[in-house]
Amino acid sequence: MQSKLNSKLILVSACLLAILISGCLFGQAAVVSTDTPSTSPTESPSTEAPSPTMLPAPIDSLEVVFVNNGNLLVWDAATQQTRTIVNTGDVFSATVSDDGQAIAFTRRSWVGDGLEGYEQYALWTVDRVGGNPRELVSAQDLRQRVSPSDRESSNFYQLGWVPNSHQLIFSGTKYIVQAEGLSHAIPQGAYLVDTDSGSVSVLADAGENLRFLPSPDGKQVALMSPSSLGFINIDGSNKRQDVLTYTEVGLTGPLFPTGVWAQDSRAFVVTGSFERDPEFNTNFSFLRVPLDGSSPEALAAVTSSQPGSVTFSPNGKSASYIQWTNQQSSSNAEWFITSLIPETGALTLPNYGMVNSYANLHWSPAGDAYAINDQGLARLCPNATKDSQVCGEPIPLGDGIITELQWVDASRFIFESIEPYSLSLGNIDGTLTPIVTGSDKLSDWDFINTN
Repeated sequence: MQSKLNSKLILVSACLLAILISGCLFGQAAVVSTDTPSTSPTESPSTEAPSPTMLPAPIDSLEVVFVNNGNLLVWDAATQQTRTIVNTGDVFSATVSDDGQAIAFTRRSWVGDGLEGYEQYALWTVDRVGGNPRELVSAQDLRQRVSPSDRESSNFYQLGWVPNSHQLIFSGTKYIVQAEGLSHAIPQGAYLVDTDSGSVSVLADAGENLRFLPSPDGKQVALMSPSSLGFINIDGSNKRQDVLTYTEVGLTGPLFPTGVWAQDSRAFVVTGSFERDPEFNTNFSFLRVPLDGSSPEALAAVTSSQPGSVTFSPNGKSASYIQWTNQQSSSNAEWFITSLIPETGALTLPNYGMVNSYANLHWSPAGDAYAINDQGLARLCPNATKDSQVCGEPIPLGDGIITELQWVDASRFIFESIEPYSLSLGNIDGTLTPIVTGSDKLSDWDFINTN
């Protein structure tokens, strides 16, 4: 399983997060927020009908968990109905375990008067049907870990499930919400919480600024800092720091690499060898780092790009990235595909979405390359090398601007749009099934498919 990072860390008062469940309920989320209530969340059934203007797509046992207006809801694709399982009005984000039985969610509270106060978050869990809600990490516990000042807010920077378990990894962060807020926050530490027992253990201290990614077999965790890549066993043993080192670069904040695990968990592919180019972009290399201790392999080099724009093909043969041709005009940026030589073998699929309002070039589980434009999904020609090489008409995805997309299987995907705000189930045949529409604001959402 792959966790989602804070690619869209903009704090909002009302939010929507979706997590995919196929067969049983499962999924995953990124940045979250929470607080400790005086009473436990309660279940409140409700029903929301999809828009009659769109046709329902072919469906099987698919459910989507999302947050709307501070409540946690589950949408059933078979019945086209939504039920509320947490109705506290302060839920910010959520994520679901592989087996679909444990939902972790966060809750937000405000401390102090008006603009002089700060926000704080706590982590909770609830069963799939809404039963047995309980707090895992209190707002006070998180603040003790990240040590904010009296004015700073405390939040969860990243959440990621350990595959095939009810264990969840999280990192914390602190920031002044009245200033840059989460958009300039930096991750602190890495902690493992067992959502069944509530026990918490330390994988990395709060003084370490890391993004993490658990391996597909659930035995290892990749720890990515702005200057190095390391690994640690999931039980906290055998920590190997600085397995790969690179130059630290950044402007307003540190720059983190993008990485992905091989499906067999025997290697990690990462963007490294950072170098700031004259136009304030970044040059970097793709490297394959074996877990057996042998030397990293260089696969390809990229100039005038950003590591956060990178996506990988599931067969490990290619990677895509954004590249600027004129720093003075962002509209001149294009997405390109480069070959990875030698090939890496099968890779875990990343999450897809738009970066800086540019189309995200990526691959479906079937191995087809697609580019997201403002209101559609365009399939690229075979052997395409950039996002403009489109074969056929784009798949229309409604009137909104697509901000995030994740595949359910080879033909279906969940996507989020703004203007208007909506979350929908799409199909490459062009059929759309609305999940929720008309929400005032959306926040980061994420999910996975384990078919």
